[in-house]
Amino acid sequence: MPKIYIVAGTPGIGKSTSGKYFVPSTVKILNHDSLLLYFKNKSAVDYEELSNLKANEFILEQLNQNQDFGVELNLGFDNHYDLLRFVKKKFYQYKIEVILFHTDNIQLCIDRAILREKFGGHAVKIHIIEQMYKNMIPLLQNNASLIHNIQLINVEFDSLKIVYPINNNLPSTYLELVNWVKVLSPETLKLESSINNRM
Repeated sequence: MPKIYIVAGTPGIGKSTSGKYFVPSTVKILNHDSLLLYFKNKSAVDYEELSNLKANEFILEQLNQNQDFGVELNLGFDNHYDLLRFVKKKFYQYKIEVILFHTDNIQLCIDRAILREKFGGHAVKIHIIEQMYKNMIPLLQNNASLIHNIQLINVEFDSLKIVYPINNNLPSTYLELVNWVKVLSPETLKLESSINNRM
């Protein structure tokens, strides 16, 4: 079965920097923010429309060819799940895997986003980052039925670690210190089995 990898997380969490290390090296990953910046730097008046058009073209091309591919999404607002809903409804042969980068420290995201803008990257308002961060886990739980598999990556200032599926190389005390993982419901963390049981 073909697979779509959703590389997700709050702006500034490190999706573009680290996401490629958690999907097969042959998989193309769509970075909509990079498209947006590309057309903006080309001084295109309708750069937002152009970037959306190119992103949609890429997604439909991959889906129609049954190719494995990836997409960077924040998943911090409910409409960010529209792509997953579309794939689940129209391209049901696809397996959807979410690779979620998250942290207990929202300041990490804010600081990185500010630094990215300072060096010419796209800007995201702080209140948007805060809202997405707040929404992230509840939305993941509410939309668990759309997802087949999930990887959870805990991000700190100087490191990132896979915390689900369970990483046996981590000290058992580590997970006890990661609050955002502890609040996830068992159903969210057992997506494959919970989906199969409902089919």
